Amino acid sequence: MALVTYDTYYERLKKMKPNIYLHGKKVDRSGDFMRGGLYCLKQTFDCALDPKYEDVTTAVSHLSGDKISRFTHIHQSVDDLLKKQLMTKLLCHRVGDCIQRCMGVDALNALAVVTYDCDQAMDQLPRALPEGAPLLARQRHRRLLRPDRRKRRSRPPAFGAT
Repeated sequence: MALVTYDTYYERLKKMKPNIYLHGKKVDRSGDFMRGGLYCLKQTFDCALDPKYEDVTTAVSHLSGDKISRFTHIHQSVDDLLKKQLMTKLLCHRVGDCIQRCMGVDALNALAVVTYDCDQAMDQLPRALPEGAPLLARQRHRRLLRPDRRKRRSRPPAFGAT
Protein backbone atom coordinates (compact mmCIF):
# COMPACT_ATOMS: atom_id res chain seq x y z
CA MET A 1 0.00 0.00 0.00
CA ALA A 2 1.90 2.98 -1.29
CA LEU A 3 1.72 6.44 0.20
CA VAL A 4 -1.10 8.52 -1.25
CA THR A 5 -1.70 12.24 -1.44
CA TYR A 6 -4.40 14.09 0.42
CA ASP A 7 -6.09 14.87 -2.91
CA THR A 8 -6.34 11.16 -3.72
CA TYR A 9 -7.75 10.50 -0.25
CA TYR A 10 -10.27 13.33 -0.56
CA GLU A 11 -11.49 12.15 -3.97
CA ARG A 12 -12.11 8.66 -2.55
CA LEU A 13 -13.85 10.20 0.45
CA LYS A 14 -16.23 12.19 -1.76
CA LYS A 15 -17.17 9.03 -3.69
CA MET A 16 -18.34 7.23 -0.57
CA LYS A 17 -22.07 6.95 -0.08
CA PRO A 18 -23.57 9.53 2.27
CA ASN A 19 -24.22 7.75 5.55
CA ILE A 20 -23.37 10.45 8.08
CA TYR A 21 -26.25 12.04 9.95
CA LEU A 22 -26.04 15.64 11.12
CA HIS A 23 -29.03 17.16 12.90
CA GLY A 24 -31.19 14.29 11.64
CA LYS A 25 -30.22 14.71 7.98
CA LYS A 26 -28.04 12.40 5.93
CA VAL A 27 -25.08 14.39 4.58
CA ASP A 28 -22.11 13.67 2.36
CA ARG A 29 -18.52 13.88 3.49
CA SER A 30 -17.61 17.12 1.73
CA GLY A 31 -19.68 19.49 3.85
CA ASP A 32 -18.34 22.42 5.86
CA PHE A 33 -18.75 20.43 9.07
CA MET A 34 -15.79 18.29 7.92
CA ARG A 35 -13.41 21.18 7.22
CA GLY A 36 -11.55 21.14 10.57
CA GLY A 37 -11.08 17.38 10.61
CA LEU A 38 -10.02 17.33 6.98
CA TYR A 39 -7.41 20.01 7.65
CA CYS A 40 -5.92 17.80 10.36
CA LEU A 41 -5.93 14.77 8.08
CA LYS A 42 -4.36 16.77 5.27
CA GLN A 43 -1.41 17.52 7.54
CA THR A 44 -0.90 13.79 8.19
CA PHE A 45 -0.79 13.06 4.45
CA ASP A 46 1.39 16.07 3.60
CA CYS A 47 3.98 15.33 6.29
CA ALA A 48 4.25 11.69 5.18
CA LEU A 49 5.22 12.92 1.70
CA ASP A 50 7.59 15.63 2.96
CA PRO A 51 11.24 14.44 3.10
CA LYS A 52 11.74 16.66 6.17
CA TYR A 53 9.29 14.52 8.20
CA GLU A 54 9.33 11.13 6.50
CA ASP A 55 11.60 9.56 9.12
CA VAL A 56 8.86 9.79 11.75
CA THR A 57 5.73 9.74 9.54
CA THR A 58 6.57 6.71 7.38
CA ALA A 59 7.83 3.19 7.98
CA VAL A 60 8.93 0.25 5.89
CA SER A 61 6.23 -2.42 5.95
CA HIS A 62 7.39 -5.73 7.39
CA LEU A 63 4.76 -7.35 5.16
CA SER A 64 5.54 -5.85 1.75
CA GLY A 65 8.81 -3.94 2.11
CA ASP A 66 7.05 -0.80 0.80
CA LYS A 67 7.27 2.62 2.40
CA ILE A 68 3.91 3.18 4.11
CA SER A 69 2.28 5.69 6.40
CA ARG A 70 3.15 5.06 10.03
CA PHE A 71 -0.61 5.26 10.66
CA THR A 72 -1.03 1.92 8.84
CA HIS A 73 2.12 0.28 10.22
CA ILE A 74 2.14 -2.52 12.78
CA HIS A 75 4.88 -1.70 15.28
CA GLN A 76 7.82 -4.08 15.14
CA SER A 77 10.29 -2.47 17.53
CA VAL A 78 10.82 0.03 20.33
CA ASP A 79 12.04 2.44 17.65
CA ASP A 80 8.67 2.13 15.88
CA LEU A 81 6.88 3.02 19.11
CA LEU A 82 9.15 5.99 19.72
CA LYS A 83 8.67 7.28 16.18
CA LYS A 84 4.90 6.90 16.49
CA GLN A 85 5.02 9.10 19.59
CA LEU A 86 7.28 11.64 17.89
CA MET A 87 4.95 11.67 14.87
CA THR A 88 1.93 12.26 17.09
CA LYS A 89 3.63 15.16 18.90
CA LEU A 90 4.83 16.67 15.62
CA LEU A 91 1.42 16.55 13.97
CA CYS A 92 -0.53 17.69 17.04
CA HIS A 93 1.85 20.64 17.30
CA ARG A 94 1.37 21.47 13.60
CA VAL A 95 -2.42 21.47 13.75
CA GLY A 96 -2.82 22.65 17.34
CA ASP A 97 -5.42 19.95 17.89
CA CYS A 98 -6.13 16.24 17.74
CA ILE A 99 -4.92 14.61 14.52
CA GLN A 100 -7.82 12.13 14.57
CA ARG A 101 -5.84 9.06 13.55
CA CYS A 102 -4.19 7.85 16.76
CA MET A 103 -6.96 5.50 17.78
CA GLY A 104 -6.98 3.85 14.35
CA VAL A 105 -3.28 2.94 14.51
CA ASP A 106 -3.59 1.94 18.17
CA ALA A 107 -6.56 -0.33 17.36
CA LEU A 108 -4.68 -1.93 14.44
CA ASN A 109 -1.69 -2.65 16.66
CA ALA A 110 -3.87 -3.97 19.48
CA LEU A 111 -5.58 -6.34 17.03
CA ALA A 112 -2.20 -7.54 15.79
CA VAL A 113 -1.14 -8.46 19.34
CA VAL A 114 -4.46 -9.98 20.42
CA THR A 115 -4.96 -12.05 17.26
CA TYR A 116 -1.41 -13.39 17.57
CA ASP A 117 -1.99 -14.34 21.23
CA CYS A 118 -5.33 -15.99 20.38
CA ASP A 119 -3.76 -18.06 17.63
CA GLN A 120 -0.92 -19.15 19.94
CA ALA A 121 -3.43 -20.17 22.63
CA MET A 122 -5.57 -22.07 20.10
CA ASP A 123 -2.50 -24.00 18.97
CA GLN A 124 -2.12 -25.31 22.53
CA LEU A 125 -5.65 -26.77 22.58
CA PRO A 126 -6.33 -30.37 21.60
CA ARG A 127 -7.48 -30.70 18.02
CA ALA A 128 -10.84 -32.15 19.03
CA LEU A 129 -12.83 -29.45 17.24
CA PRO A 130 -14.66 -30.27 13.99
CA GLU A 131 -12.60 -30.36 10.81
CA GLY A 132 -12.20 -26.85 9.36
CA ALA A 133 -13.23 -24.99 12.52
CA PRO A 134 -9.83 -25.13 14.24
CA LEU A 135 -8.05 -23.98 11.11
CA LEU A 136 -10.26 -20.92 10.79
CA ALA A 137 -10.10 -20.20 14.51
CA ARG A 138 -6.31 -20.48 14.51
CA GLN A 139 -5.74 -18.06 11.66
CA ARG A 140 -6.95 -14.76 13.08
CA HIS A 141 -3.53 -13.15 12.98
CA ARG A 142 -2.68 -14.35 9.49
CA ARG A 143 -6.06 -13.14 8.17
CA LEU A 144 -5.47 -9.71 9.75
CA LEU A 145 -2.15 -9.43 7.95
CA ARG A 146 -3.31 -10.74 4.55
CA PRO A 147 -2.34 -8.37 1.73
CA ASP A 148 -5.93 -8.09 0.46
CA ARG A 149 -7.09 -7.06 3.94
CA ARG A 150 -4.21 -4.61 4.31
CA LYS A 151 -5.12 -3.00 0.98
CA ARG A 152 -8.53 -2.25 2.43
CA ARG A 153 -6.69 -0.15 5.00
CA SER A 154 -5.93 2.29 2.20
CA ARG A 155 -9.54 3.41 2.46
CA PRO A 156 -10.16 6.64 4.32
CA PRO A 157 -8.65 6.48 7.81
CA ALA A 158 -10.61 5.34 10.80
CA PHE A 159 -11.54 8.07 13.24
CA GLY A 160 -11.67 7.60 16.96
CA ALA A 161 -12.72 9.69 19.87
CA THR A 162 -12.19 9.48 23.59
